[in-house]
Amino acid sequence: MENKLKPSPFYDWMPRPLGITVYLLMFIPILFNNGVYVNTMTEMYSALGLHSEDVQFANFVTSIGNAAFAPFMIYFLKRRRTKVVYVFGFLAMMLFCEIAARTQSVPVLVGSCFMIGFIRVMLVLNTTFGLFPYITGKDMTQAFFGDVVSEAEQNQMDRFRMVALPVYYFFLIVISQLGNALASIWAFHSDWQSVHIYMMLFTLIALLLVLLTIKPEMKKSDGKDSERLQIPEMLLFITASVALCFFLLYGKMLDWFNSRSIRIASALVLGCGGLLLIFITRKKNPYIHLEILRKPNVCFALILLCLAMIFNSTSVFITLYSSISMTLDSLQTANLYNFTIWGFLLGTVIAFVMIRKKMKNKFVFAVGFLLLTASVVVLYLHYQSEELYNHLRLPVLLRSTGMIIVYSVGSVYGMMKLPGKLRPSWICLMLIARSVLGPVAGISLYSNVLYEKQNEYTVRFAQEADGTNYDVAAAFQRTQTAAMMQGASYENAQSLATLSLNGRIQKQAALAALKEVTGYVIWGGTGCLAFIFLFPFPVLFRRIPRVLFKVFAKKRSIGKVQ
Repeated sequence: MENKLKPSPFYDWMPRPLGITVYLLMFIPILFNNGVYVNTMTEMYSALGLHSEDVQFANFVTSIGNAAFAPFMIYFLKRRRTKVVYVFGFLAMMLFCEIAARTQSVPVLVGSCFMIGFIRVMLVLNTTFGLFPYITGKDMTQAFFGDVVSEAEQNQMDRFRMVALPVYYFFLIVISQLGNALASIWAFHSDWQSVHIYMMLFTLIALLLVLLTIKPEMKKSDGKDSERLQIPEMLLFITASVALCFFLLYGKMLDWFNSRSIRIASALVLGCGGLLLIFITRKKNPYIHLEILRKPNVCFALILLCLAMIFNSTSVFITLYSSISMTLDSLQTANLYNFTIWGFLLGTVIAFVMIRKKMKNKFVFAVGFLLLTASVVVLYLHYQSEELYNHLRLPVLLRSTGMIIVYSVGSVYGMMKLPGKLRPSWICLMLIARSVLGPVAGISLYSNVLYEKQNEYTVRFAQEADGTNYDVAAAFQRTQTAAMMQGASYENAQSLATLSLNGRIQKQAALAALKEVTGYVIWGGTGCLAFIFLFPFPVLFRRIPRVLFKVFAKKRSIGKVQ
Protein backbone atom coordinates (compact mmCIF):
# COMPACT_ATOMS: atom_id res chain seq x y z
CA MET A 1 0.00 0.00 0.00
CA GLU A 2 1.43 3.35 -0.96
CA ASN A 3 2.49 5.65 1.82
CA LYS A 4 0.84 8.64 0.21
CA LEU A 5 -0.95 11.28 2.23
CA LYS A 6 -4.31 12.38 0.94
CA PRO A 7 -4.95 16.10 0.49
CA SER A 8 -7.25 17.89 2.92
CA PRO A 9 -10.89 16.91 2.35
CA PHE A 10 -12.16 20.35 3.41
CA TYR A 11 -12.52 23.51 1.38
CA ASP A 12 -9.57 25.90 1.47
CA TRP A 13 -11.42 28.44 3.63
CA MET A 14 -11.76 25.90 6.48
CA PRO A 15 -9.22 26.46 9.31
CA ARG A 16 -7.60 23.29 10.67
CA PRO A 17 -9.13 23.51 14.20
CA LEU A 18 -12.60 23.80 12.69
CA GLY A 19 -11.91 20.85 10.41
CA ILE A 20 -10.85 18.72 13.38
CA THR A 21 -14.03 19.76 15.21
CA VAL A 22 -16.18 18.74 12.23
CA TYR A 23 -14.49 15.33 12.10
CA LEU A 24 -15.06 14.79 15.82
CA LEU A 25 -18.71 15.83 15.51
CA MET A 26 -19.19 13.17 12.84
CA PHE A 27 -18.77 10.46 15.49
CA ILE A 28 -21.90 11.62 17.33
CA PRO A 29 -24.57 10.63 14.76
CA ILE A 30 -22.53 7.61 13.66
CA LEU A 31 -22.37 6.09 17.14
CA PHE A 32 -25.68 7.47 18.42
CA ASN A 33 -27.81 5.84 15.70
CA ASN A 34 -29.06 2.34 16.50
CA GLY A 35 -31.97 0.22 15.41
CA VAL A 36 -32.35 -0.89 19.04
CA TYR A 37 -31.19 1.00 22.15
CA VAL A 38 -30.18 -1.05 25.17
CA ASN A 39 -31.79 1.34 27.65
CA THR A 40 -35.14 1.39 25.81
CA MET A 41 -35.51 -2.33 25.07
CA THR A 42 -38.23 -2.84 27.68
CA GLU A 43 -40.37 0.01 26.34
CA MET A 44 -39.84 -1.18 22.78
CA TYR A 45 -40.87 -4.82 23.11
CA SER A 46 -43.70 -3.88 25.49
CA ALA A 47 -45.15 -1.36 23.03
CA LEU A 48 -44.78 -3.68 20.02
CA GLY A 49 -45.97 -6.82 21.81
CA LEU A 50 -42.70 -8.65 21.11
CA HIS A 51 -40.60 -11.02 23.16
CA SER A 52 -37.45 -9.65 24.79
CA GLU A 53 -35.45 -12.14 22.69
CA ASP A 54 -36.69 -10.44 19.50
CA VAL A 55 -35.22 -7.09 20.49
CA GLN A 56 -31.99 -8.64 21.81
CA PHE A 57 -31.63 -10.57 18.56
CA ALA A 58 -31.96 -7.38 16.50
CA ASN A 59 -29.40 -5.67 18.72
CA PHE A 60 -26.80 -8.41 18.23
CA VAL A 61 -27.39 -8.54 14.49
CA THR A 62 -26.13 -4.94 14.41
CA SER A 63 -22.75 -6.24 15.61
CA ILE A 64 -22.82 -8.95 12.95
CA GLY A 65 -23.19 -6.16 10.39
CA ASN A 66 -20.09 -4.53 11.87
CA ALA A 67 -18.06 -7.74 11.59
CA ALA A 68 -19.28 -8.62 8.10
CA PHE A 69 -17.75 -5.47 6.60
CA ALA A 70 -14.38 -5.81 8.36
CA PRO A 71 -12.64 -8.02 5.72
CA PHE A 72 -13.30 -5.32 3.13
CA MET A 73 -11.56 -2.59 5.14
CA ILE A 74 -8.43 -2.24 2.99
CA TYR A 75 -10.45 -2.41 -0.22
CA PHE A 76 -12.73 0.33 1.10
CA LEU A 77 -9.97 2.60 2.43
CA LYS A 78 -8.09 2.58 -0.87
CA ARG A 79 -11.16 3.58 -2.88
CA ARG A 80 -13.26 5.72 -0.57
CA ARG A 81 -14.27 9.28 -1.36
CA THR A 82 -14.89 11.11 1.90
CA LYS A 83 -17.88 13.22 0.88
CA VAL A 84 -19.61 10.46 -1.09
CA VAL A 85 -19.31 8.01 1.82
CA TYR A 86 -20.73 10.54 4.28
CA VAL A 87 -23.63 11.62 2.08
CA PHE A 88 -24.84 8.18 1.06
CA GLY A 89 -23.97 6.68 4.45
CA PHE A 90 -25.95 9.25 6.45
CA LEU A 91 -28.90 9.08 4.06
CA ALA A 92 -28.99 5.28 4.28
CA MET A 93 -28.64 5.36 8.06
CA MET A 94 -31.59 7.76 8.40
CA LEU A 95 -33.67 5.51 6.14
CA PHE A 96 -32.99 2.35 8.14
CA CYS A 97 -33.47 4.14 11.46
CA GLU A 98 -36.88 5.31 10.25
CA ILE A 99 -37.75 1.75 9.24
CA ALA A 100 -36.64 0.42 12.65
CA ALA A 101 -38.82 3.02 14.38
CA ARG A 102 -41.94 2.32 12.31
CA THR A 103 -41.95 -1.42 11.69
CA GLN A 104 -43.71 -4.02 13.80
CA SER A 105 -42.14 -6.92 11.91
CA VAL A 106 -39.21 -8.69 13.56
CA PRO A 107 -37.50 -9.71 10.26
CA VAL A 108 -37.70 -6.12 8.99
CA LEU A 109 -36.33 -4.81 12.31
CA VAL A 110 -33.47 -7.33 12.18
CA GLY A 111 -32.64 -6.41 8.58
CA SER A 112 -32.63 -2.69 9.41
CA CYS A 113 -30.33 -3.25 12.39
CA PHE A 114 -27.93 -5.27 10.25
CA MET A 115 -27.73 -2.52 7.63
CA ILE A 116 -27.18 0.13 10.33
CA GLY A 117 -24.25 -1.88 11.68
CA PHE A 118 -22.84 -2.45 8.20
CA ILE A 119 -23.05 1.24 7.28
CA ARG A 120 -21.70 2.36 10.66
CA VAL A 121 -18.37 0.60 10.08
CA MET A 122 -17.92 2.42 6.79
CA LEU A 123 -18.65 5.77 8.41
CA VAL A 124 -16.38 5.09 11.40
CA LEU A 125 -13.52 4.11 9.07
CA ASN A 126 -14.17 7.12 6.88
CA THR A 127 -13.96 9.41 9.91
CA THR A 128 -11.07 7.72 11.72
CA PHE A 129 -8.78 7.40 8.70
CA GLY A 130 -9.61 10.95 7.70
CA LEU A 131 -9.17 12.53 11.13
CA PHE A 132 -5.80 11.04 12.11
CA PRO A 133 -3.97 12.01 8.88
CA TYR A 134 -5.58 15.45 9.08
CA ILE A 135 -4.15 15.92 12.61
CA THR A 136 -0.76 14.19 12.33
CA GLY A 137 0.07 14.58 8.66
CA LYS A 138 0.83 10.84 8.48
CA ASP A 139 -0.91 8.08 6.58
CA MET A 140 -2.73 6.00 9.21
CA THR A 141 -3.79 3.41 6.63
CA GLN A 142 -0.16 2.45 6.17
CA ALA A 143 0.41 2.49 9.93
CA PHE A 144 -2.41 0.07 10.68
CA PHE A 145 -2.61 -2.12 7.57
CA GLY A 146 0.78 -1.76 5.90
CA ASP A 147 3.71 -4.15 6.22
CA VAL A 148 6.98 -3.05 7.80
CA VAL A 149 10.46 -4.09 6.75
CA SER A 150 12.44 -4.48 9.97
CA GLU A 151 11.61 -6.05 13.30
CA ALA A 152 12.44 -2.76 15.04
CA GLU A 153 9.77 -0.96 12.98
CA GLN A 154 7.31 -3.77 13.75
CA ASN A 155 7.91 -3.43 17.48
CA GLN A 156 7.55 0.34 17.24
CA MET A 157 4.22 0.08 15.43
CA ASP A 158 2.94 -2.52 17.90
CA ARG A 159 3.91 -0.21 20.73
CA PHE A 160 2.13 2.70 19.08
CA ARG A 161 -1.06 0.66 18.62
CA MET A 162 -0.88 -0.64 22.19
CA VAL A 163 -0.88 2.95 23.52
CA ALA A 164 -3.19 4.66 21.00
CA LEU A 165 -5.96 2.12 20.48
CA PRO A 166 -7.13 1.85 24.13
CA VAL A 167 -7.65 5.62 24.15
CA TYR A 168 -9.46 5.39 20.82
CA TYR A 169 -11.72 2.58 22.10
CA PHE A 170 -12.49 4.61 25.21
CA PHE A 171 -13.55 7.54 23.04
CA LEU A 172 -15.89 5.41 20.92
CA ILE A 173 -17.42 3.53 23.87
CA VAL A 174 -18.09 6.71 25.85
CA ILE A 175 -19.89 8.32 22.90
CA SER A 176 -22.00 5.16 22.47
CA GLN A 177 -22.84 5.15 26.19
CA LEU A 178 -23.82 8.81 26.07
CA GLY A 179 -26.12 7.99 23.17
CA ASN A 180 -27.80 5.27 25.24
CA ALA A 181 -28.13 7.69 28.17
CA LEU A 182 -29.83 10.32 26.00
CA ALA A 183 -32.07 7.63 24.51
CA SER A 184 -33.28 6.62 27.98
CA ILE A 185 -34.03 10.25 28.92
CA TRP A 186 -35.99 10.91 25.73
CA ALA A 187 -37.85 7.61 25.99
CA PHE A 188 -38.76 8.30 29.63
CA HIS A 189 -40.18 11.75 28.92
CA SER A 190 -41.78 10.81 25.59
CA ASP A 191 -41.71 7.34 23.98
CA TRP A 192 -39.11 5.01 22.47
CA GLN A 193 -39.96 6.01 18.88
CA SER A 194 -39.11 9.67 19.56
CA VAL A 195 -35.52 8.56 20.24
CA HIS A 196 -35.09 7.66 16.57
CA ILE A 197 -36.47 11.05 15.52
CA TYR A 198 -33.92 12.91 17.65
CA MET A 199 -31.09 10.71 16.39
CA MET A 200 -32.12 11.30 12.77
CA LEU A 201 -32.06 15.02 13.53
CA PHE A 202 -28.42 14.68 14.65
CA THR A 203 -27.70 12.80 11.42
CA LEU A 204 -29.34 15.49 9.31
CA ILE A 205 -27.23 18.19 10.98
CA ALA A 206 -24.08 16.15 10.31
CA LEU A 207 -25.13 15.73 6.67
CA LEU A 208 -25.52 19.50 6.29
CA LEU A 209 -22.03 20.00 7.80
CA VAL A 210 -20.61 17.57 5.26
CA LEU A 211 -22.27 19.36 2.34
CA LEU A 212 -21.03 22.75 3.52
CA THR A 213 -17.44 21.95 4.54
CA ILE A 214 -16.13 18.91 2.62
CA LYS A 215 -15.21 19.25 -1.03
CA PRO A 216 -15.92 16.53 -3.61
CA GLU A 217 -13.19 14.18 -4.82
CA MET A 218 -12.47 12.58 -8.16
CA LYS A 219 -13.44 8.95 -8.59
CA LYS A 220 -10.60 6.53 -7.96
CA SER A 221 -9.90 3.49 -10.08
CA ASP A 222 -7.58 1.01 -8.43
CA GLY A 223 -8.93 -2.43 -9.12
CA LYS A 224 -6.94 -5.65 -8.97
CA ASP A 225 -8.27 -9.10 -9.63
CA SER A 226 -6.88 -10.30 -6.30
CA GLU A 227 -8.90 -7.67 -4.47
CA ARG A 228 -12.35 -8.45 -5.79
CA LEU A 229 -14.99 -8.57 -3.12
CA GLN A 230 -15.84 -12.05 -1.87
CA ILE A 231 -19.61 -11.56 -1.75
CA PRO A 232 -20.66 -15.26 -1.59
CA GLU A 233 -18.33 -15.87 1.36
CA MET A 234 -19.69 -12.77 3.10
CA LEU A 235 -23.27 -14.00 2.68
CA LEU A 236 -22.34 -17.41 4.10
CA PHE A 237 -20.59 -15.73 7.02
CA ILE A 238 -23.62 -13.54 7.74
CA THR A 239 -26.06 -16.44 7.51
CA ALA A 240 -24.01 -18.67 9.82
CA SER A 241 -23.52 -15.87 12.36
CA VAL A 242 -27.19 -14.85 12.40
CA ALA A 243 -28.30 -18.48 12.69
CA LEU A 244 -25.91 -19.10 15.60
CA CYS A 245 -27.18 -15.98 17.35
CA PHE A 246 -30.79 -17.12 16.81
CA PHE A 247 -29.98 -20.61 18.12
CA LEU A 248 -28.45 -19.31 21.36
CA LEU A 249 -31.01 -16.59 22.08
CA TYR A 250 -34.23 -18.40 21.19
CA GLY A 251 -33.25 -21.91 22.34
CA LYS A 252 -34.85 -21.71 25.77
CA MET A 253 -38.00 -19.95 24.57
CA LEU A 254 -38.58 -22.44 21.71
CA ASP A 255 -37.60 -25.54 23.75
CA TRP A 256 -34.39 -26.15 21.81
CA PHE A 257 -34.48 -29.01 19.28
CA ASN A 258 -38.17 -29.63 19.79
CA SER A 259 -38.65 -26.51 17.68
CA ARG A 260 -38.44 -26.62 13.89
CA SER A 261 -36.91 -23.13 13.82
CA ILE A 262 -34.06 -24.19 16.10
CA ARG A 263 -33.37 -27.25 13.96
CA ILE A 264 -33.25 -25.08 10.83
CA ALA A 265 -30.93 -22.58 12.57
CA SER A 266 -28.54 -25.33 13.67
CA ALA A 267 -28.53 -26.77 10.14
CA LEU A 268 -27.71 -23.32 8.72
CA VAL A 269 -24.85 -22.88 11.18
CA LEU A 270 -23.30 -26.22 10.19
CA GLY A 271 -24.07 -25.98 6.48
CA CYS A 272 -23.10 -22.36 5.87
CA GLY A 273 -20.12 -22.64 8.20
CA GLY A 274 -18.87 -25.72 6.34
CA LEU A 275 -19.34 -24.10 2.92
CA LEU A 276 -17.55 -20.99 4.16
CA LEU A 277 -14.56 -23.07 5.25
CA ILE A 278 -14.49 -24.81 1.85
CA PHE A 279 -14.56 -21.50 -0.04
CA ILE A 280 -11.94 -19.96 2.23
CA THR A 281 -9.47 -22.82 1.92
CA ARG A 282 -9.70 -22.94 -1.89
CA LYS A 283 -9.17 -19.28 -2.73
CA LYS A 284 -5.94 -17.33 -2.95
CA ASN A 285 -7.52 -14.17 -1.55
CA PRO A 286 -10.25 -15.49 0.81
CA TYR A 287 -12.84 -13.55 2.78
CA ILE A 288 -11.11 -14.52 6.06
CA HIS A 289 -7.52 -15.77 6.13
CA LEU A 290 -7.42 -18.98 8.16
CA GLU A 291 -3.65 -18.73 8.54
CA ILE A 292 -4.34 -16.10 11.19
CA LEU A 293 -5.20 -18.97 13.55
CA ARG A 294 -1.55 -20.08 13.44
CA LYS A 295 -0.68 -17.07 15.60
CA PRO A 296 -0.72 -17.93 19.35
CA ASN A 297 -1.54 -14.36 20.34
CA VAL A 298 -4.62 -14.36 18.06
CA CYS A 299 -6.07 -17.54 19.56
CA PHE A 300 -5.35 -16.43 23.11
CA ALA A 301 -6.83 -12.96 22.55
CA LEU A 302 -10.01 -14.38 21.00
CA ILE A 303 -10.53 -16.70 23.98
CA LEU A 304 -9.95 -13.91 26.49
CA LEU A 305 -12.23 -11.46 24.68
CA CYS A 306 -15.00 -14.06 24.53
CA LEU A 307 -14.59 -14.88 28.24
CA ALA A 308 -14.50 -11.19 29.19
CA MET A 309 -17.76 -10.48 27.38
CA ILE A 310 -19.38 -13.53 29.01
CA PHE A 311 -18.39 -11.96 32.33
CA ASN A 312 -19.67 -8.59 31.16
CA SER A 313 -23.06 -10.21 30.55
CA THR A 314 -23.45 -10.45 34.33
CA SER A 315 -25.22 -7.12 33.92
CA VAL A 316 -28.35 -9.31 33.68
CA PHE A 317 -27.78 -10.13 37.38
CA ILE A 318 -27.95 -6.44 38.29
CA THR A 319 -31.05 -5.93 36.16
CA LEU A 320 -32.84 -8.90 37.71
CA TYR A 321 -31.70 -8.07 41.24
CA SER A 322 -32.78 -4.43 40.99
CA SER A 323 -36.24 -5.55 39.81
CA ILE A 324 -36.51 -7.87 42.85
CA SER A 325 -35.09 -5.75 45.66
CA MET A 326 -36.22 -2.29 44.53
CA THR A 327 -38.54 -0.66 42.04
CA LEU A 328 -36.59 1.26 39.41
CA ASP A 329 -37.95 2.98 36.34
CA SER A 330 -36.04 3.04 33.05
CA LEU A 331 -34.44 6.40 33.81
CA GLN A 332 -33.06 5.26 37.18
CA THR A 333 -31.72 2.09 35.58
CA ALA A 334 -30.03 4.16 32.86
CA ASN A 335 -28.50 6.47 35.48
CA LEU A 336 -27.11 3.43 37.26
CA TYR A 337 -25.45 2.17 34.09
CA ASN A 338 -24.06 5.64 33.36
CA PHE A 339 -21.46 4.83 36.02
CA THR A 340 -19.88 2.61 33.38
CA ILE A 341 -18.44 5.81 31.87
CA TRP A 342 -16.36 6.39 35.00
CA GLY A 343 -15.34 2.73 34.90
CA PHE A 344 -14.25 3.09 31.27
CA LEU A 345 -12.17 6.13 32.18
CA LEU A 346 -10.54 4.40 35.14
CA GLY A 347 -9.88 1.23 33.13
CA THR A 348 -8.31 3.19 30.26
CA VAL A 349 -6.00 5.01 32.69
CA ILE A 350 -5.00 1.72 34.37
CA ALA A 351 -4.35 0.04 31.01
CA PHE A 352 -2.37 3.05 29.77
CA VAL A 353 -0.18 3.12 32.89
CA MET A 354 0.50 -0.62 32.79
CA ILE A 355 1.42 -0.44 29.11
CA ARG A 356 3.71 2.53 29.70
CA LYS A 357 5.37 0.60 32.54
CA LYS A 358 5.93 -2.25 30.04
CA MET A 359 4.16 -4.80 32.19
CA LYS A 360 3.64 -8.24 30.69
CA ASN A 361 0.38 -8.69 28.84
CA LYS A 362 -0.73 -11.57 31.05
CA PHE A 363 -0.58 -9.27 34.09
CA VAL A 364 -2.69 -6.68 32.28
CA PHE A 365 -5.29 -9.31 31.40
CA ALA A 366 -5.16 -10.68 34.95
CA VAL A 367 -5.95 -7.23 36.37
CA GLY A 368 -8.93 -6.97 34.03
CA PHE A 369 -10.35 -10.36 35.01
CA LEU A 370 -9.61 -9.66 38.68
CA LEU A 371 -11.79 -6.54 38.50
CA LEU A 372 -14.52 -8.42 36.62
CA THR A 373 -14.51 -11.13 39.29
CA ALA A 374 -14.44 -8.52 42.06
CA SER A 375 -17.59 -6.90 40.66
CA VAL A 376 -19.40 -10.24 40.90
CA VAL A 377 -18.08 -10.81 44.44
CA VAL A 378 -19.38 -7.42 45.59
CA LEU A 379 -22.76 -8.17 44.03
CA TYR A 380 -22.82 -11.59 45.73
CA LEU A 381 -22.24 -10.00 49.13
CA HIS A 382 -25.04 -7.46 48.63
CA TYR A 383 -27.85 -9.86 47.74
CA GLN A 384 -30.80 -9.31 50.07
CA SER A 385 -34.55 -8.79 49.83
CA GLU A 386 -34.28 -4.99 50.27
CA GLU A 387 -31.36 -3.16 48.68
CA LEU A 388 -30.15 0.43 48.44
CA TYR A 389 -29.73 1.99 45.00
CA ASN A 390 -26.26 3.33 45.80
CA HIS A 391 -24.92 -0.13 46.64
CA LEU A 392 -25.21 -1.23 43.01
CA ARG A 393 -22.87 1.47 41.74
CA LEU A 394 -19.66 -0.26 42.84
CA PRO A 395 -20.34 -3.53 40.95
CA VAL A 396 -21.17 -1.53 37.81
CA LEU A 397 -17.97 0.51 38.19
CA LEU A 398 -15.73 -2.52 38.75
CA ARG A 399 -17.29 -4.47 35.88
CA SER A 400 -16.85 -1.68 33.34
CA THR A 401 -13.28 -1.02 34.53
CA GLY A 402 -12.24 -4.65 34.07
CA MET A 403 -14.11 -4.97 30.81
CA ILE A 404 -12.41 -2.01 29.10
CA ILE A 405 -8.95 -3.28 30.14
CA VAL A 406 -9.46 -6.69 28.52
CA TYR A 407 -11.52 -5.17 25.68
CA SER A 408 -8.90 -2.64 24.57
CA VAL A 409 -5.63 -4.43 25.35
CA GLY A 410 -6.91 -7.77 24.04
CA SER A 411 -7.96 -6.17 20.75
CA VAL A 412 -4.44 -4.80 20.24
CA TYR A 413 -2.66 -7.88 21.58
CA GLY A 414 -4.25 -10.07 18.91
CA MET A 415 -3.00 -7.68 16.20
CA MET A 416 0.66 -7.83 17.26
CA LYS A 417 3.14 -9.22 14.70
CA LEU A 418 0.37 -9.69 12.14
CA PRO A 419 1.07 -8.95 8.46
CA GLY A 420 -1.05 -6.21 6.97
CA LYS A 421 -3.23 -8.55 4.90
CA LEU A 422 -4.26 -10.51 8.03
CA ARG A 423 -5.39 -7.55 10.13
CA PRO A 424 -8.87 -7.18 8.55
CA SER A 425 -9.42 -10.89 9.24
CA TRP A 426 -8.38 -10.32 12.85
CA ILE A 427 -10.79 -7.41 13.22
CA CYS A 428 -13.63 -9.53 11.81
CA LEU A 429 -12.97 -12.44 14.18
CA MET A 430 -12.42 -10.05 17.09
CA LEU A 431 -15.78 -8.34 16.52
CA ILE A 432 -17.57 -11.68 16.31
CA ALA A 433 -15.94 -12.97 19.51
CA ARG A 434 -16.24 -9.69 21.41
CA SER A 435 -19.57 -8.30 20.28
CA VAL A 436 -21.59 -11.37 19.26
CA LEU A 437 -20.36 -14.76 20.46
CA GLY A 438 -19.31 -13.72 23.98
CA PRO A 439 -22.37 -11.60 24.89
CA VAL A 440 -24.87 -13.97 23.25
CA ALA A 441 -23.31 -17.02 24.93
CA GLY A 442 -23.27 -15.19 28.27
CA ILE A 443 -26.90 -14.08 28.10
CA SER A 444 -28.03 -17.51 26.91
CA LEU A 445 -26.04 -19.30 29.62
CA TYR A 446 -27.15 -17.06 32.48
CA SER A 447 -30.81 -16.88 31.46
CA ASN A 448 -31.08 -20.65 31.05
CA VAL A 449 -29.33 -21.49 34.32
CA LEU A 450 -31.26 -18.82 36.24
CA TYR A 451 -34.55 -20.11 34.82
CA GLU A 452 -33.79 -23.69 35.84
CA LYS A 453 -32.51 -22.73 39.30
CA GLN A 454 -35.43 -20.41 40.01
CA ASN A 455 -37.90 -23.18 39.14
CA GLU A 456 -35.97 -25.59 41.35
CA TYR A 457 -36.01 -23.24 44.34
CA THR A 458 -39.66 -22.33 43.75
CA VAL A 459 -40.66 -25.99 44.01
CA ARG A 460 -38.49 -26.50 47.08
CA PHE A 461 -39.82 -23.45 48.92
CA ALA A 462 -43.41 -24.19 47.94
CA GLN A 463 -43.14 -27.67 49.43
CA GLU A 464 -42.02 -26.15 52.72
CA ALA A 465 -44.76 -23.47 52.73
CA ASP A 466 -47.60 -25.31 54.46
CA GLY A 467 -49.56 -25.01 57.68
CA THR A 468 -46.88 -26.80 59.71
CA ASN A 469 -44.42 -23.97 59.04
CA TYR A 470 -45.07 -21.43 61.80
CA ASP A 471 -43.64 -18.39 59.94
CA VAL A 472 -45.53 -19.15 56.75
CA ALA A 473 -48.80 -19.81 58.60
CA ALA A 474 -48.43 -16.60 60.62
CA ALA A 475 -47.74 -14.50 57.51
CA PHE A 476 -50.70 -16.09 55.69
CA GLN A 477 -52.98 -15.40 58.65
CA ARG A 478 -51.85 -11.77 58.95
CA THR A 479 -52.51 -11.09 55.26
CA GLN A 480 -55.88 -12.81 55.37
CA THR A 481 -56.94 -10.91 58.52
CA ALA A 482 -55.82 -7.58 57.06
CA ALA A 483 -57.81 -8.20 53.88
CA MET A 484 -60.95 -9.12 55.82
CA MET A 485 -60.60 -6.01 57.98
CA GLN A 486 -60.64 -3.96 54.78
CA GLY A 487 -63.95 -5.50 53.73
CA ALA A 488 -62.91 -8.51 51.67
CA SER A 489 -64.85 -11.74 51.98
CA TYR A 490 -63.31 -14.85 53.51
CA GLU A 491 -62.72 -16.45 50.07
CA ASN A 492 -61.23 -13.26 48.57
CA ALA A 493 -59.05 -12.76 51.63
CA GLN A 494 -57.73 -16.31 51.25
CA SER A 495 -56.97 -15.70 47.57
CA LEU A 496 -55.12 -12.47 48.40
CA ALA A 497 -53.13 -14.21 51.12
CA THR A 498 -52.24 -17.02 48.70
CA LEU A 499 -51.08 -14.53 46.05
CA SER A 500 -49.00 -12.67 48.63
CA LEU A 501 -47.40 -15.92 49.79
CA ASN A 502 -46.71 -16.93 46.19
CA GLY A 503 -45.00 -13.58 45.56
CA ARG A 504 -42.77 -14.07 48.60
CA ILE A 505 -41.81 -17.56 47.43
CA GLN A 506 -41.00 -16.31 43.92
CA LYS A 507 -38.86 -13.50 45.32
CA GLN A 508 -36.94 -15.82 47.65
CA ALA A 509 -36.46 -18.34 44.83
CA ALA A 510 -35.09 -15.66 42.48
CA LEU A 511 -32.67 -14.39 45.14
CA ALA A 512 -31.49 -17.92 45.94
CA ALA A 513 -31.00 -18.68 42.23
CA LEU A 514 -29.11 -15.43 41.73
CA LYS A 515 -26.80 -16.15 44.64
CA GLU A 516 -26.03 -19.68 43.49
CA VAL A 517 -25.36 -18.72 39.86
CA THR A 518 -23.26 -15.75 40.97
CA GLY A 519 -21.19 -18.12 43.06
CA TYR A 520 -20.55 -20.25 39.97
CA VAL A 521 -19.42 -17.14 38.10
CA ILE A 522 -16.96 -16.28 40.89
CA TRP A 523 -15.44 -19.74 40.55
CA GLY A 524 -15.32 -19.17 36.80
CA GLY A 525 -13.42 -15.92 37.32
CA THR A 526 -10.94 -17.72 39.56
CA GLY A 527 -10.50 -20.31 36.82
CA CYS A 528 -9.85 -17.59 34.23
CA LEU A 529 -7.13 -16.07 36.42
CA ALA A 530 -5.53 -19.49 36.83
CA PHE A 531 -5.78 -20.02 33.06
CA ILE A 532 -3.99 -16.73 32.36
CA PHE A 533 -1.13 -17.38 34.79
CA LEU A 534 -0.64 -21.15 34.69
CA PHE A 535 -1.84 -22.53 31.38
CA PRO A 536 0.96 -22.99 28.80
CA PHE A 537 -1.10 -21.38 26.05
CA PRO A 538 1.80 -20.62 23.66
CA VAL A 539 2.67 -24.32 23.40
CA LEU A 540 -0.93 -25.39 22.82
CA PHE A 541 -1.76 -22.61 20.38
CA ARG A 542 1.37 -23.28 18.35
CA ARG A 543 0.49 -26.95 17.90
CA ILE A 544 -3.29 -27.09 17.39
CA PRO A 545 -3.57 -24.29 14.76
CA ARG A 546 -0.64 -25.80 12.82
CA VAL A 547 -2.38 -29.17 12.67
CA LEU A 548 -5.63 -27.54 11.50
CA PHE A 549 -3.78 -25.39 8.99
CA LYS A 550 -2.03 -28.44 7.52
CA VAL A 551 -5.41 -30.15 7.09
CA PHE A 552 -6.91 -27.14 5.30
CA ALA A 553 -3.75 -26.67 3.21
CA LYS A 554 -3.93 -30.33 2.16
CA LYS A 555 -7.55 -29.88 1.09
CA ARG A 556 -6.59 -26.78 -0.88
CA SER A 557 -3.80 -28.63 -2.71
CA ILE A 558 -6.18 -31.51 -3.52
CA GLY A 559 -8.67 -29.02 -4.95
CA LYS A 560 -5.98 -27.44 -7.13
CA VAL A 561 -4.85 -30.84 -8.48
CA GLN A 562 -8.41 -31.76 -9.36
